[in-house]
Amino acid sequence: MVSLSLINQALNANEQQAYKRLTRVLTHEVANSITPLASLAQTAVTLLPDDLTFTDSEDKDDLHLALTTLSTRSQHLSEFIKSFHQISALPAPNLQQIELSSLIKRVVSLFHGQAKDDSVNLLVKVQDSCLVMADAAQIEQVIINIVNNALFALKRRDIKTSTNK
Repeated sequence: MVSLSLINQALNANEQQAYKRLTRVLTHEVANSITPLASLAQTAVTLLPDDLTFTDSEDKDDLHLALTTLSTRSQHLSEFIKSFHQISALPAPNLQQIELSSLIKRVVSLFHGQAKDDSVNLLVKVQDSCLVMADAAQIEQVIINIVNNALFALKRRDIKTSTNK
């Protein structure tokens, strides 16, 4: 059953602001730790003298590989954090009058093949004349996530049930 109702905009805005602040603080703190690690690893690679000798010749190669890997993984993690920060900021909703029933039916139809393969019967009961002011793309994504999570949970339940027999 899907039920949408008007939500207190102030409460929603406060919650959204709290998530944004949390994301901003977390990404800032992680980025502040990752950046010097990447820099130190890059510096350590360049400081390795060519005439450095070890008792085992593979040790020098292993050290170089470890430092290079640390440097590149730190850089990739830093780039990921920057991307996550950009993605985590939801765009402002583009409110339009939409017919909720057709949107829900359209989204659920995307999952009929998967549901059939998983022996799940998807049943949609929505009032046909339900018009709402919403961002169709954002609501569509929410419904996709709900249906996908439900199918995943049912599949996991079936796997657990069959392994416990």
